[in-house]
Amino acid sequence: MKKIIFVLIVFIFNLNFIVIADTCLSPNIIYCGDSVTGTLADGDNEFSGDTCAGYPDYGFEDKYAIYIEDVPATLYVQITNNTQGYQDVSITSDCSYNTCLAGDYVDPGYTWDISASIENEGLYYILITAEDEQASGSYTLSVSCDLHPSPLNCNNEEVGPIFIACGETVNGDTSTNRVYNVSEYNCCNNCYNYGPELVYIFDLNNVGPAYITALLYINGDPAPDLDLFLLSACNENTCIALSKTSSNPEILESPLLRPTTYYLVVDGYGWAAGSFSLTLLCYPQNLTPTPSPSPTFSPTPTTSPTPPPLPTLSN
Repeated sequence: MKKIIFVLIVFIFNLNFIVIADTCLSPNIIYCGDSVTGTLADGDNEFSGDTCAGYPDYGFEDKYAIYIEDVPATLYVQITNNTQGYQDVSITSDCSYNTCLAGDYVDPGYTWDISASIENEGLYYILITAEDEQASGSYTLSVSCDLHPSPLNCNNEEVGPIFIACGETVNGDTSTNRVYNVSEYNCCNNCYNYGPELVYIFDLNNVGPAYITALLYINGDPAPDLDLFLLSACNENTCIALSKTSSNPEILESPLLRPTTYYLVVDGYGWAAGSFSLTLLCYPQNLTPTPSPSPTFSPTPTTSPTPPPLPTLSN
């Protein structure tokens, strides 16, 4: 297993450079979904004191660094102890036993699960420690990250997610489904998107790293105020980009996206709802994007300055 020894680490996650000061001398970089094997026989001896499991650090440690971007989430760690002694697992926020988020010991020959709730985007650490010489052997470590449940409806075929392919145009109507699950997204302050939403899914696995442009043409005169959100998961807290104006069409342009699945959400500002057509254009990283077509703007486009009034319900 390749170790990178450094004081300042440049992590490359989701094709973005993230510069993070690191206190560990030699953490192994690990990603959500990875499974690795290691041995404490060649581990470091950097820490002392009690681990997050509450037992003394014998002296041999392996350290893993993981960057968690989509939050809130749960970090799941599974470890199989292949030795004759006890191994401790600690999940921490700054690579020390003083910032424990979770910890437990693993019996010899057993597999154990440890989890920690992650509320903030950032760098986290998994520390594996031998309690005694007999535990200074091999282990298998698996890591997964699950977003906390979202109110966005991604399991009902009638309201989403609806598949859209690169280069495709689809028609939709938020006024027919009346699903009001989400009104706020983490990429805007006071979004006020109380209207019903439709969720679309697209896949870049066969495209590779790419930029996308999504164009939302809204029907009607006057057209309802529909907005467009790009998410990395079916969760309103994973917003990557948005188009939230009074223009028609709404034009959303993304940063460079890695090859995986993403979601587009059409949501109404205030209580707006209506019909539209959505076009998805994808530009692989090695190609020069074609400029987006010139939009037809409303006569006097303005952003919505104040939150819309709540509806008045009859007795």
